[in-house]
Formats: sequence, C-alpha cells, structure tokens
Amino acid sequence: MQQKYLKQTKQELKLRNYSFKTIKAYPSYLREYFDFKKLNLEKIDEENIKQFLLNKKDKNYFSQTIKMREVLNLE
Repeated sequence: MQQKYLKQTKQELKLRNYSFKTIKAYPSYLREYFDFKKLNLEKIDEENIKQFLLNKKDKNYFSQTIKMREVLNLE
C-alpha cells in the first residue's frame, strides 16, 4: 500500500512541476509519516497529519520539511 501512495505522490509532484530535489525528498517524508501513523493507511486523517507535523516542528525541522502539508492537501 505504501508503494502505491509513494508513486502517486511522485506523479503529482511532477505534474505540479516541483524540483527534482523535492520529488526525491517528499517520498522519504511520507515514509516517515507512514512509520509515525502505524495504522491503516487507507484512512489518512487530517488530525494525525497535524500531529506528525507538530512532532517535526518540535524537533526543529526546517519549514521546507513542514511544507509537506501541501502535498497531503491540508491547505
């Protein structure tokens, strides 16, 4: 299931003309999210994503990392 989401994300990033570095980086962030969630990936809920991003912010990740919300359609 994870591979399906990773592939879809890469395709979407390419369609939106994101840079090569971004297309390479975002799937690794998604893998981290999948590990963080550890639940059914069929239901990706906004609250869980917010908790994941807050966790990143608490660890002083760069704002570019937090920008992942756009890919996950939270804005």
